[in-house]
Amino acid sequence: MDFLKLIFYIRGVVNIKISGRFPERFINMCMAKNIYIQNIRKAENGDITASVSRRAYDLLGDICTATMTEISVINEKGAHIL
Repeated sequence: MDFLKLIFYIRGVVNIKISGRFPERFINMCMAKNIYIQNIRKAENGDITASVSRRAYDLLGDICTATMTEISVINEKGAHIL
């Protein structure tokens, strides 16, 4: 496990599913706002699964509204120490 993934895990990770009209645009807007996303995978039905930090998860509401997408939590992991 590299250092960045270790820090990500210690802070807490939320695995999410992104669905809606423009899930790729959602990812682009997250990157533009410096929200770090990892483990991005696209399903055959067009949905995207990804992992974000617990802190970043709180910032995703405005992006969902702007991109006409919905996010749902798949699971949460990590210690959430920092």
